[in-house]
Amino acid sequence: MNENSPSESFPTTRLPDWRLVGLLLCVTAGLGLAAILNVEPLLSANDRSRWATVWSLGVKDTYQIDEIIQYPGWDTIDKVRHEDHFYSTKPPLFPTMVAWLYRSVKSVIGWRFPGDVEGLPEDAKPPNDTRAIVRTILVIVNLIPMLIAIGLLAWFLPRYTSSRATLWLLLLIAAFGTFLSTYIVTLNNHTVAAVSVVFSLIPTALIVSDGKRHPLLFMTAGLFAAFACTNELPAALWGVTVFGLLVWKSPKST
Repeated sequence: MNENSPSESFPTTRLPDWRLVGLLLCVTAGLGLAAILNVEPLLSANDRSRWATVWSLGVKDTYQIDEIIQYPGWDTIDKVRHEDHFYSTKPPLFPTMVAWLYRSVKSVIGWRFPGDVEGLPEDAKPPNDTRAIVRTILVIVNLIPMLIAIGLLAWFLPRYTSSRATLWLLLLIAAFGTFLSTYIVTLNNHTVAAVSVVFSLIPTALIVSDGKRHPLLFMTAGLFAAFACTNELPAALWGVTVFGLLVWKSPKST
């Protein structure tokens, strides 16, 4: 196998007990799912601002949120008026991606937001599946990536510590010791930015510390570092750091 293959970069010794890792992931998934199911969707102005953009793009194919904020429970103070139209104040990339996810959910399952009458008979009453849609999407964009990030950390961290206590402390902090476990009940930029940092950290460490030069590592590090920056302004420093380290190690590959 090529010595630069990313698959050879991960440790095969000192790995944690995967039964315990599986238990940790199950507990994290259970708590996260319970929180998502127990919290009322659209619970804050911050949350509604992003969902308003999702609705407008998914239903009307526009960033203007004038129509949806007229619906009960959808109005938000996180909006700006420009040329007689209201827009969300939140970064647009992530809600744009979620809007496509909503369209996929509608196509596959048939659930619809209120006012989405596309493809329905003229005399049909449009359904309101907001709760089901919001909770399904939150599981997809918040909970599942968080579980993947924890699993990757369990796979990766043993090469940097020989202490099982340290390893499990880090994994427990990742699972329960941050605000991510509270943010997963809302549509927000923080969770996707945090997991993007993890997804970029691993290939960056392999390039910088282990001297790996596989193109996939550079692509992954750059993609997720940039995505973290687009979702979280403080992550711009992380993006600059990753870029600087990669250029330092291999300007051509970067």
